[in-house]
Amino acid sequence: TTQQSEHLKAFLLSDASISERLATAFTEGIPSLVEYLRQLSPELFHSEFICRIQWLPQQPDVDVIREIVRVRLHAYGEGKHLLPRDSERGLTPLFEHVAHVAIRQRRLLTREDFRVLFDDSTRVNVPVSQYNQMQAAVALLQSALPSVAQVNFSIADNTTAIPDLPIPCALRTESVTALATCVSEHRFVAIQGSTGKGKSTLAKLLARKLGGNWFWTSFADRSPPQISEELYRLARHAAAQPHAPSLLLDDFNPKGSDLSLLLQRLAVLSRLTFEGGGRMIVTTQRLLGEAFLRQSNLPPQALQQATAFREEEIQELCVQSGCPHDERLASWVKIISSQTGRHPQLVHARVKVASRRGWPMPTGTDVLEIPQEISDERRLARQLLQELDDSEVELLYRLSLASQPFRKDQVVAVGEIAPPITRPGDKFDALVGPWIEPVGKRYFRLSQLLARIAEDNWTPGRVRTMRIEYARAIHCTQDRTLLEASEILLQSVLTNEAGLAGPVLASLISAPVKSRGIIAQSLDWILLLAEATSIFPDDQFVSFMFALVQFRVAAASQAASAATFAERLFKEASKTIAPEIDNYRAMGAAADIVLATRVLVAPQLLLEAWLTVG
Repeated sequence: TTQQSEHLKAFLLSDASISERLATAFTEGIPSLVEYLRQLSPELFHSEFICRIQWLPQQPDVDVIREIVRVRLHAYGEGKHLLPRDSERGLTPLFEHVAHVAIRQRRLLTREDFRVLFDDSTRVNVPVSQYNQMQAAVALLQSALPSVAQVNFSIADNTTAIPDLPIPCALRTESVTALATCVSEHRFVAIQGSTGKGKSTLAKLLARKLGGNWFWTSFADRSPPQISEELYRLARHAAAQPHAPSLLLDDFNPKGSDLSLLLQRLAVLSRLTFEGGGRMIVTTQRLLGEAFLRQSNLPPQALQQATAFREEEIQELCVQSGCPHDERLASWVKIISSQTGRHPQLVHARVKVASRRGWPMPTGTDVLEIPQEISDERRLARQLLQELDDSEVELLYRLSLASQPFRKDQVVAVGEIAPPITRPGDKFDALVGPWIEPVGKRYFRLSQLLARIAEDNWTPGRVRTMRIEYARAIHCTQDRTLLEASEILLQSVLTNEAGLAGPVLASLISAPVKSRGIIAQSLDWILLLAEATSIFPDDQFVSFMFALVQFRVAAASQAASAATFAERLFKEASKTIAPEIDNYRAMGAAADIVLATRVLVAPQLLLEAWLTVG
């Protein structure tokens, strides 16, 4: 602020150690900085001095700086035929020299200073007699060895050209354009996503759109030490070249105790690549996180999530696979979208099934039955769960019962359901990326590859019990929204547990009238129960509340089924529960029906409602 700028200006003028240095006179006609500062108004001081400062609050930590310098020393020493361990002897003297220069009044670092320090640190003094003996031994060895061609170890040792795109392949124009913009602005993008989200294909499409020469390397099936060594080798190459290459690092999935070190190595490589004018694309199941962004000096926009297919992209795959441009195309796109959740890996499997069958006109069987190929894809992906411990698998099973996105604090509550899972928060953090996907800033959801995994492995009784406990755990958390209300309500319907539904329904009924449109958007699934009879037959009052919420959602949505829900509501309100509340229920239901002027209610029902209100 201007007031803070005034305080800073006063400090600069009053502190003797600073003001004396600022009082140094320039050439004739140019005032000293002290005189110039005294004449400036607070507003001008703020605009001329404060606003022009480039504030860097997120500088990389000392370890990253030290690692960058170490890699540069190795690259410099390699040009002088020194081993990395010999070059590293110059690291400590160099930092000591920088620290000494930093406290001087005249801060100046030169290349000549560096060369002298490096040469002094890597030189070995030997007596002349011993040196002569060494020279003679080398000459004798060279005469005994056959001549060999010089070998140039370059970046191409472990990197190759980018592999071909799969066939068929949706071009994903919208996603690729957004990623290309990110690379253009920041020279880096990490495509994050769970198993089977099409990250590698997106990266290939992106590199093709950006153009230029790209070096591709895959970290799939590599151990942490191998990944670390490859990152170091790439960083050393980037440091040694005047122009850094553009890199596509595929399947970078660090985990466990090696995560921190490998993220630091990736940050070092990214900074060296940027300094040399190169670009980077990284695909990963992990969320690289704030620590990596700070170390690499990148903004949050550099981390992008691989999204599910859009319906237009599924249509593109269908057409590439031979689906005719007739009424079948739209039908198959809807079916595939519904059965796969638009998950790329499952979409490809479902498209193959329909293509093999020749794209017939869809039937009820195509809509209701999940093809064996999709089940096989899920089963194959689930084999990777064997790498997890039992408590992590148990947590995933519990979360697979969720119908809505969930927060970390809710996952912790679910983990504490008996039998409790130890450290559920830590387990959750480890699963985010490979199996749990972010949805916005606070919410997450399970990968489509794990859909119905609990039903496939538990008895119906255990599934019902866990659904009830899951809903109770969500209800006990803070900051509940309509997402949580929808979740608890659906679990209560699936388990026929009126005790879960009652508090949520009461809260929804008492909500302001102006909020009914928003409630209708969050509870649109409730309209799918149009053919059901009493939802909670063992609790007539909760059934009445459910019917009232159903009608309000239908009326707010202007659904064609609103008249049906009006009839059900009036029927539920007419049932005898307790004399002291029966009249109030009937009048309340009738008033809702009468006031819903946009709903075409049957004349006889409308008349009965009018008479009840009257």
